[in-house]
Amino acid sequence: MYKISRRIASKSDNKHSVKFALTMVLSHLPWLAAASSDSERFLVYQNGNCGYADRNGAPIIPPRYHAALDFSEGLAIVMPTPRSGQIIDTDGRSIAELPLYKSVQPFSEGMAVVMRDENHWGFLDTAGKLVVPATFSAALSFSEGLAAVADASGKWGWIGKSAEFVIQPQFDGGGEFKGGMARFARGNKSGYLDKSGKVAVEPIYFTASDFSEGLGLVFDGKSKQYLDKMGKAVIRLPADASAQPFQEGLAAVNVAGEAGFIDKTGKMALKVPFGLVSSFSEGLAPVRGGGKENGKWGCIDKTGKVVIPPQFPEKPVFRNGLARIKSADGIGYIDHAGKWIWPPSK
Repeated sequence: MYKISRRIASKSDNKHSVKFALTMVLSHLPWLAAASSDSERFLVYQNGNCGYADRNGAPIIPPRYHAALDFSEGLAIVMPTPRSGQIIDTDGRSIAELPLYKSVQPFSEGMAVVMRDENHWGFLDTAGKLVVPATFSAALSFSEGLAAVADASGKWGWIGKSAEFVIQPQFDGGGEFKGGMARFARGNKSGYLDKSGKVAVEPIYFTASDFSEGLGLVFDGKSKQYLDKMGKAVIRLPADASAQPFQEGLAAVNVAGEAGFIDKTGKMALKVPFGLVSSFSEGLAPVRGGGKENGKWGCIDKTGKVVIPPQFPEKPVFRNGLARIKSADGIGYIDHAGKWIWPPSK
């Protein structure tokens, strides 16, 4: 539920959390890949309150919360009032009362990151108990059984759910494990670790993305490269190309002014007549038509057919059949045909 960045988290880069206080902000955040039990729970806004609707737009949990997070792993963290917090189940029943934290993230692998203040981060379990004390100076969500955290000196390592370090704090930045690999930093250069803590790819890159579908996207100052887990560059693109990680077998790129999608051989598998493209989700990829200032987003399918004509102010990213769209009128949801299921509201 945090913003994905090509940078690696560092002690001074803690924008990976959702404010859980009077100024809780949710609308700019991408979705989590929700568990199956969350597939009929979409966060909606109405008359200044938050609630949850199903994929047809029918309210399931009425908008009655001051603020709320998306469901994850069958649970959601909400604020019934500006001074109270709760964990609720998919029927809206309270599982646990929570103290107010300055920041909180949705559950991941049964744990939720919380921030008491800028230098004290810990983890809640699904019963609302602070099972990992808030002793870290920064923390990311659990992924593949480990969580990246920074100690009091700002050095990053990875802990297990017992709060013991599995990979000792020694790095200048850390990321989440994806496919057995995690980004790390030494100084201002990035590389990758495996789950034993062994350096699999030396930190020689200016930027590095999370591994996705077996490849990590990096930039060495001369070219954009997709690396395998041995650090071998299997695809190289020019330095001025734009590129995104692989999703659903394709990666969105723009090379020499030509936008489209490459396959894992580096071949341009799909060219599109749009200036901007983004990753596929549920078989649809966002594309933007129009100029830089007034362009609108729609979607194409994997044949290049325009399924949703460009009309939205931000790119549709689909999860569980719907895409959340923010506009000047508020936040709503569209289906795969571009039809509003929940009209924009605040």
